[in-house]
Amino acid sequence: MKIAHVNDIAHVPATLAEGLRLRGHTVELFRLKLMGGKLPTWAKVLMLPWRGGEMRSVNRELRAGGFDVVHIHFAYLGWAGILGRYPYVLHCHGTDVRRNLNRFYQRPFIARSLQQAAQVFFSTPDLAEHILPVRPDAVWLPNPTNTDRFCPNGEQAFLSRQDADSTPVPNTARPPRVLFISALSRIKGVERAFQMIDLLQKQMPEAEIVVMGFGDQLPRYRNWPGINVLDRVPYEAMPSLIQSNDVVVGQLRLGIISMSEQEAMACGKPIVGEFRYPEVYDEPPPILTGDTAEELTGQVIRLLNDENARQAAGHRAREWAVKHHDYRLVAGLLESYYESNTHLGAKGERRGSHAQ
Repeated sequence: MKIAHVNDIAHVPATLAEGLRLRGHTVELFRLKLMGGKLPTWAKVLMLPWRGGEMRSVNRELRAGGFDVVHIHFAYLGWAGILGRYPYVLHCHGTDVRRNLNRFYQRPFIARSLQQAAQVFFSTPDLAEHILPVRPDAVWLPNPTNTDRFCPNGEQAFLSRQDADSTPVPNTARPPRVLFISALSRIKGVERAFQMIDLLQKQMPEAEIVVMGFGDQLPRYRNWPGINVLDRVPYEAMPSLIQSNDVVVGQLRLGIISMSEQEAMACGKPIVGEFRYPEVYDEPPPILTGDTAEELTGQVIRLLNDENARQAAGHRAREWAVKHHDYRLVAGLLESYYESNTHLGAKGERRGSHAQ
């Protein structure tokens, strides 16, 4: 098949493209600029002429490309397919439905985008409650992780692509190090994360604490004493960053496994966090949890103090990530959906819609 993936969210489309190519498909990824994407809604409205021009340009390429499948990422962007009058697969990733579908002025547009899609996927199980009332046939597709790139001690093959000053390198003589890998955002549980950081600093002051330098709460927390706030880390440098830490703390509010946590698990690092959807797997992920910040902090300290327990937890995390989220596995699942969907095979002509 010749497949187009439109827009790149959290490197999911790019990783799906890698897996599909390994299965013999031709895949093109159309990365969108989406001018004004970080601006408030009123400012985005002012950007519509530029956004519309970008979508018209992409639609011309899609129609000329003779694609068997057009797979669009981010819920409202299904309007590219509606306006371009071609069948499309729509993939939802989080905020696009968790927040936007519940805003009265956005809901009609996003609902139609979902209804007109030939197939709808969502990336994490918490999104089901938002999407299924609009598209009862929507399918959870596990996020893919490139377990060749993200693997224990496997980052060295990628270090040559990075400037040495920008890529963290493990140091066996260093103090214990904890990476809080989620964005500094309310939706990721940043308040609880910093409750943990406060406890860690009091109970294990020798530990180094690393946080990601982005998110809506960055201005509030960037000057917290005694932490290392990173600049944005290129995707290619993430394996090395993960490997340079001993324990990884994930999101603490949504109860899901985000891409960054999957990547850390694939690197063989123990994960402390929150997970509330064990029923979607045949075996629950080996995430170390707790009901309170004190319990979560206790999990981190126990791992830092016990190398054998830390290594065993990391080994279990790696095995689980490979079994459930390897990009070749997820690409195979996606391929089967493409092949079974009679609304696809468009190549510029609409064969029908799934409007409800």
